[in-house]
Amino acid sequence: MIIYLDLDGVACRFVDYAFQAHGREFDPDAWPLGEYDIAKVLGMTENRFWRIIDQHGAAFWQELEEYSWFESLYTELSRLGRVYFVSAPNHSSASAAGKLLWLQDRFGDGFQDYILTREKHLLARKGAVLIDDSDANVDAFNRGGGRGILFPQVWNSKYRLAGQDPVEYVLNEVFSYLAELSNE
Repeated sequence: MIIYLDLDGVACRFVDYAFQAHGREFDPDAWPLGEYDIAKVLGMTENRFWRIIDQHGAAFWQELEEYSWFESLYTELSRLGRVYFVSAPNHSSASAAGKLLWLQDRFGDGFQDYILTREKHLLARKGAVLIDDSDANVDAFNRGGGRGILFPQVWNSKYRLAGQDPVEYVLNEVFSYLAELSNE
């Protein structure tokens, strides 16, 4: 099995750092549940939102703190299949560079198990799993023939599960998919 694991919002705290870059503090209890658009929540245009992020360069992306569950999630998923990190850089080359540096800081300079693309659905096929915090990405991946698993966060439709053990939830979903595959 191939497992594609999203970075921002699943492995690392992009939303927290995006709020900090804009001089605000992220409060999950104040988030409008299910709203994915951070710029909208901050009350600004997409252009202004990304312009402020881009001013921080690659360091913004490289310095994102990983979630407390990241190591456990990655370890458990690695037991079930080959894990590739998949992430959608913004229009700035600093975004792609910072994401690569984030991965190399954790896995070494020779680490190559990553794909940087906004078109995650193109990776979909039977036996492939995408774990992502975006409803749209998961839906497109499912339509493409893979199994998309929506990682619970307050900004997606699984917001009711946010705060529960995300590793357990994701693993249960992967095991369910494995069972479906073995019954075919």
